[in-house]
Amino acid sequence: MTDHGKHVLRLVPTKDGESVRDRLVSEGRLRPALTAGLPAAISFTDEGPSPSEALAGLRDEERY
Repeated sequence: MTDHGKHVLRLVPTKDGESVRDRLVSEGRLRPALTAGLPAAISFTDEGPSPSEALAGLRDEERY
């Protein structure tokens, strides 16, 4: 398919058993993560106002 003579789409067959992720890595369009797994969970304390209360306070300061 072309747009004003420039190719905009290329249809190619997929390799059997190859995942989309593997294909993107082999094409250089995706770089795998350097570390495995997710980062450690963030723990929140009950100190201070909630995010909603803090935002409401900031908005009140802007209005007055």
